[in-house]
Amino acid sequence: MPKDSDATQAELYEEEGRRQAFSLDDCAFVLALGDKPLFAAYVALGMARVQSLRRPVYVVDCVGLIPAIDDLVPFEFRRGITSVITEGRPLNDVAVKLEEKGQLYILPSGAAKLNHADLMANERWMQVTEELRQKDALMIVVVPADEPAVLFLVPEAYGSVLVGRVRSPTGVTALASISAPVASSPVATVARSTTSIAAAPADGAGSKRRSTSKTSANDLGALLAAAEQAAARPHAVRRVVGLYAQGDEPRKPQKTRVWIVGLCLVLLGLELAVWYSRRNRPPEQEEPPPVTSQQVVPVPAPPPAPPPAPEATPEAAQPTTTPP
Repeated sequence: MPKDSDATQAELYEEEGRRQAFSLDDCAFVLALGDKPLFAAYVALGMARVQSLRRPVYVVDCVGLIPAIDDLVPFEFRRGITSVITEGRPLNDVAVKLEEKGQLYILPSGAAKLNHADLMANERWMQVTEELRQKDALMIVVVPADEPAVLFLVPEAYGSVLVGRVRSPTGVTALASISAPVASSPVATVARSTTSIAAAPADGAGSKRRSTSKTSANDLGALLAAAEQAAARPHAVRRVVGLYAQGDEPRKPQKTRVWIVGLCLVLLGLELAVWYSRRNRPPEQEEPPPVTSQQVVPVPAPPPAPPPAPEATPEAAQPTTTPP
């Protein structure tokens, strides 16, 4: 059994993960790094519990036998992430579902010791990420912060979650950064969650109130009370950590900003190419207007032919002689 201080730290890190869970709304593959992988796993579980309220979420142990993840699966369970990546097994056949009606899945490291280089350099990650995109799912992979092989996962990562004094891998955007968490009141929880959620308009006839739900955080009642107090102010927060309105459809994943920026650059390049070709084109000569049937072009008359010369007769050709 863990000590009371360790259990308190685990709850604090998991609560901090719940607070910043909405920073992963549009992501399908996220890396979780920490100077202590155990705390990074607790943060990943906190984020996963919130995100799993509306879509499937997989928490993966790529460090090896992290207690926060390994203790959630049966002791006799022998499979893990290596079964999916190395052996090519389907994701749902290996993942362990925590709750019967929930959408939170656990992928432990497995019974064998991990070879990080072989595991992370496998091309199977591309197929797994594509499957996640197609079904609007999320995978949070807890990786060691000092492992060079993490760079193999950079092309598939939407971003990273940093826990402690670690840096995001080169080429990966840090979506959330968590230092040592401290216990806070529910009101502070709602206030701090405003950094990653949208604000709603003031109370009115058309505004919707967030309804209570049984699938929420442990401090659901306190969160609702704080949210109702905040709703009395203009532009108050209407979205509470761990809650979704009944009847609200899950948000569809938005297009990646990289694709939008790339499309804009392509259109700009085409526009510049057309402008440059028009600029360097030689000036066109003006063609004479076409002659229509109604227009009559005067044609000068030919000069008159000279009169024909008289023909010489034989009598005229002989000289005339006069008699003496």
